[in-house]
Amino acid sequence: MKYVIPFLLVIIALFVNGCSDESMSPTPAEHQPIAQDVPPDIQKILNQYAIPEEIPLPFTQNNPSDNDNNSDSQVPQLDGYDVYAVTILWGQLFSFSPPPNITTDWSGMLSTNAVATIAVRETIDFEPGQDSVLPSTAPYYAEWLSFTTGDLDGLSFLVYNMRGVIYFVPPVLTFSTQPLTMSWYFETLTDFSAFYMVSNTDAVAIISKKIWPRECPSGIISGEWIKAASYADSGTFHGLWLDRNSEPEGLLSGTYWTNSDGSQEFSGSVSGYITDEVIAEVHGRWWYDDPRLCPLCGEGHGRFHGRYVYLSDGRSGSMWGEFGDLSLPLDEVVMPMQGWWRDDCPTITPTVITDSQQ
Repeated sequence: MKYVIPFLLVIIALFVNGCSDESMSPTPAEHQPIAQDVPPDIQKILNQYAIPEEIPLPFTQNNPSDNDNNSDSQVPQLDGYDVYAVTILWGQLFSFSPPPNITTDWSGMLSTNAVATIAVRETIDFEPGQDSVLPSTAPYYAEWLSFTTGDLDGLSFLVYNMRGVIYFVPPVLTFSTQPLTMSWYFETLTDFSAFYMVSNTDAVAIISKKIWPRECPSGIISGEWIKAASYADSGTFHGLWLDRNSEPEGLLSGTYWTNSDGSQEFSGSVSGYITDEVIAEVHGRWWYDDPRLCPLCGEGHGRFHGRYVYLSDGRSGSMWGEFGDLSLPLDEVVMPMQGWWRDDCPTITPTVITDSQQ
């Protein structure tokens, strides 16, 4: 990636200052790096490339062996599988001035010891002739070539983990490269993000979500996202909470704001369509993804992702969507909002697979 992501955390400033009089060659961490909270600027990049939950299943795999890169012949159907959407970034995820002219070899693989299929969904800023996804001979790993010099690369994956398999040890998903090797238990990957400092110039960031079946109760969000007149980073939203047939189930309303650390959140509720009784509470995060760069231009479109819980029975789920329209005037305050909601489905009781059947 040919731009540098600003990074304001104090720890990074300490790294920069401490290295100002020394060579900028990568210095590996002495021990396995500890997972840190993802910095807001890095979280925005992860959100931008994370696989949307609303994509119909089965997903399409980017198969490097196909000329059109759009074959789904090796991707299993959802039935019988837990599906995880995993996006990983690596390279220089924070700023230096001037950027160090250092090339890091991130060639490696994502693999699992589970009965699973790993499908590459999207490459992130891979440069032709330098970075590439390699053909794999087995479904349980994906392999790539990647080199970064003052920029970042990454990949988005879909991991299809077969249900009902009995393991002697809990299965893990493993990211293996020369600068960093990390493993995560699958139960951790249901809703997970983390940031790992690898050296004084490089880092790794990950976001992962479990994809729930389409047959879960779900519906549509339709309404308006309204900027505060004097401050574009806060405001209100309201709209209809519809079922999958566009029949109204409730009225959604809430507020959104920006915290002092730059993180952006929203909170609100769903009330009854006929009565004003609150039936569910919502909360989550939002961000702008408008690619235009002038001060007002970059606020014409954005996305939100959050959670809801019904007060009567504790039923919960995910909500996500977008707001804005790039064709609207730059000073437009009221923007269209559309999105989706879907309940968390209980785990389907699987057919047990014995060791002799594997």
